[in-house]
Amino acid sequence: MRKEFESFRDFLEGSVNQHKRDLKEENLKDFIDVYLAEVRKTTDEKSPFYGTMAERQLVATMLDLFLAGSDSSAATLSWTMVYLCKFPEVQKKLQKEIETVTGNTRQVSVADRPNMPYALALVDEILRHSSLVADGVQHRAMAEREFHGYRIPKDAWVQPNLFFIHRDNKIWGDGDAFRPERFLTKDGKKYVKSENLQPFQVGRRVCVGETLARDNIFLYLTNIFQKFDVKFDPKGKEPSLETIPGFFRAPEPYTVIMKERLSSK
Repeated sequence: MRKEFESFRDFLEGSVNQHKRDLKEENLKDFIDVYLAEVRKTTDEKSPFYGTMAERQLVATMLDLFLAGSDSSAATLSWTMVYLCKFPEVQKKLQKEIETVTGNTRQVSVADRPNMPYALALVDEILRHSSLVADGVQHRAMAEREFHGYRIPKDAWVQPNLFFIHRDNKIWGDGDAFRPERFLTKDGKKYVKSENLQPFQVGRRVCVGETLARDNIFLYLTNIFQKFDVKFDPKGKEPSLETIPGFFRAPEPYTVIMKERLSSK
């Protein structure tokens, strides 16, 4: 993880340095330019926009925008394609629910969520089974504590094993299976939220982007599969459910064929 972060940090610092060389305050082109222009005019040493510390904060902010703001959703969407191609019956159930709610005469919106329990359950199962950030995000113990017989020293790093939680058979029964129905009532008519699903972690430090991420995944999922039947390209290699090395648990490379399923009007 340190190697991955340092490599990405070097890339972002290079971009910041390039912007510093090319900065023209009369022609600010993007977020980095605007930020650096603010740093350049700040003389208050107590300001977060002062000096080299401000530039370090800029790199940290860019890291958040890339990893938490876009790459995480992109990787989740990639897993979505893998799961719905590997389990075509899931794809068909989703498409049936979409048609029931929209008549396939309009796009799915966030307002449709209460009427689409299977889609909500599917989103949760994608988040659970992929466990994109397998080890969660580190936090620091502010004071020494004892937890279930374990002593946690002050300043110790605390890092949750989310992958284990999300695959623990004591919790899920069949943790390795991909089964959206686990988040539905027995009759399949209502979505059931589980406190054991923690892809965004829990507590006061829960990911601030959870609502946005869930809305994005829901809209991508439903509107893509409303319009297309998706399957793996038979000329390519079908990916397994194993992952490639990286900060996120990303799927193996693959290609798909997307066939329009609704007649254009």
